[in-house]
Amino acid sequence: MSAEQGRGAPRTTSRSAVPASRRYWFRAKRSGLGWDLPLCWQGWGVYAPALVAIVASFVLFPPNRQLVPFLAVHGGIVLVLLMACLWKGEPLRRG
Repeated sequence: MSAEQGRGAPRTTSRSAVPASRRYWFRAKRSGLGWDLPLCWQGWGVYAPALVAIVASFVLFPPNRQLVPFLAVHGGIVLVLLMACLWKGEPLRRG
């Protein structure tokens, strides 16, 4: 057995072998519709500003006084998160 075939052979299945454009930021859920928590820092970088915006919306637009702007801001946040998951997430599983 040569050194290339033995245990000392380098592995080619490392994470760096996958092109950056094919790495997903969000994994599709195993059951149900949607995505799980982020897989990498870029995904968390999408979630963090969304969380900050949600907290800020409670301060800027109290729901008991300004319900329509509050709901509009939350709808926008959900839309941005959905677009990010569609763009950089795994394709959704059917069935």
